[in-house]
Amino acid sequence: MLSRTISNQLLSKLMAIGLSLLAAILPPLPAFSLEEKSDSEVAGSKADSASQAEMEKQLALPLDNLEDIGYTLQRVQQQAIDLYVEATRKRRESKVISKCLVIPREKLQAESYYQPLRKAWLVFFVGTMEPLVQLLVHDVHEVEAHLSEVKVVHGKKKQFEHVYAKWREAITGINRHLDVLAEQINASDPSNIIVATEAKEIDLEIIKAMQLRMRAYAILAEAGPAGKSQ
Repeated sequence: MLSRTISNQLLSKLMAIGLSLLAAILPPLPAFSLEEKSDSEVAGSKADSASQAEMEKQLALPLDNLEDIGYTLQRVQQQAIDLYVEATRKRRESKVISKCLVIPREKLQAESYYQPLRKAWLVFFVGTMEPLVQLLVHDVHEVEAHLSEVKVVHGKKKQFEHVYAKWREAITGINRHLDVLAEQINASDPSNIIVATEAKEIDLEIIKAMQLRMRAYAILAEAGPAGKSQ
């Protein structure tokens, strides 16, 4: 979990945004019944839970999970782009409307070159990004807990572990940059340069994570449903 010192008002906004986003992403929780269950129902429920836990352990990083991770990375990347656009707004010098579909690699100008940051937009973009990043962090911890059970064809185990280690570094890097952005939300005079730089760094980490995701997918796809851990 992140340890950040965001004001109560901003934190409330972040939590509201995060909860609404998670509600849209995660499947609905099953309704709970207050009625008592019979012994056979309880036993069956425990057996189903044990079976599900065993399945999750055996398929610690299934291919469909890697596909879902790709969607999450794309959403985080879009928020990074939006942050960069906010941080690099220029005063209009022409009638041409600019668009930013990707973060350019050009050098940033001096702070005074850009319009002041709007705190509300920082709260929105960072608040939207945070629950998505936490889903990625949670996934890293889940895979790490069951890394030895991941199905990989013979001779590819070390290769997969290397890819995973690099993946972990990329996700951890995104999380660190998010910490800096949260500090800027609390700052009385947030810096355009810092926000733009952190947004750019997050974008680079996401590009790296997307490449690693495809490498991991290629390795795991070789094993298939009948693959064995080696």
